[in-house]
Amino acid sequence: MFSLKKSILVSNVLDPLTRDPIDLKMVYERLFKENRYESIETRLIKNQQLIKCFNKLRTARTSVTYYITGDLTRNNLSLSTVNCKNRIKAIDYCKESLKDAQKTNCNYMGIASGRIEENALLNLDLFVDSMNEIMHWIEKKGLGIKLAIEPLDQYAHKKNVVGSLDMTCRLINKLENLGWNENHYILTWDSAHVALNEDDFETSIKSLSKYIYKVHFANAVLDKSDDLYGDYHIDFKKGFMDLKCARRILQVCKKYINHPIEVSCEVREKNIDHCWGLEEELYEFLNEAMNI
Repeated sequence: MFSLKKSILVSNVLDPLTRDPIDLKMVYERLFKENRYESIETRLIKNQQLIKCFNKLRTARTSVTYYITGDLTRNNLSLSTVNCKNRIKAIDYCKESLKDAQKTNCNYMGIASGRIEENALLNLDLFVDSMNEIMHWIEKKGLGIKLAIEPLDQYAHKKNVVGSLDMTCRLINKLENLGWNENHYILTWDSAHVALNEDDFETSIKSLSKYIYKVHFANAVLDKSDDLYGDYHIDFKKGFMDLKCARRILQVCKKYINHPIEVSCEVREKNIDHCWGLEEELYEFLNEAMNI
């Protein structure tokens, strides 16, 4: 049955407070004490003291998602590259990250496909091979973690293999032919990525409804002549995202999706003194958006 769960993207909204383990410990203490969110999405926790703290604080109702997309990019690794050695290293990095994620009973591991090289369809096949190997490994190890694949923008900025609705549907078909479904992986649907790919929101949600378990309200400037054109995790002051747009997205989700979805706002804060102010603003935005 369709329902909405509030989620917070810690590594965006509270980004300046995630750099120091002491600050991050205080972040998790506050979030779990207030208990306003049913889902936490953040960077992978590797610090042993933080792992102990997180496990002690975490409530039974809280879903946890770790994103390693940025880690792969910073390490110049790709799950879809034609460079065989690089792709193997990327797969191994994912496996090691999944081992770390299990220490806090993670529910989802968030990843993206990687940038397009010369042949996007070849890159797609290689990404499918990577997903197939990783999901077989997850099953073999009995980790119980699902992959959360996030289609990024395919043309505008980050130029990822899996971005547009067409390429995302191709990915799903290829994975289904290998026996993988929503019991093994989900999709994170991001409004900025869909808009930058110039895909229609309703068509996208309808086509991907079986796999959409996460929705990110993300904003973007769509004017190609503007310096801010692209995927920059900007606030909701300039661009297309507003309360009306967010409500419309959730109304369409309600129309086509038959399971609970986790909903969050993706805005990256840079001012450490405004982190909790932004968190409060976006929490109220979620409250109002969910009133559909």
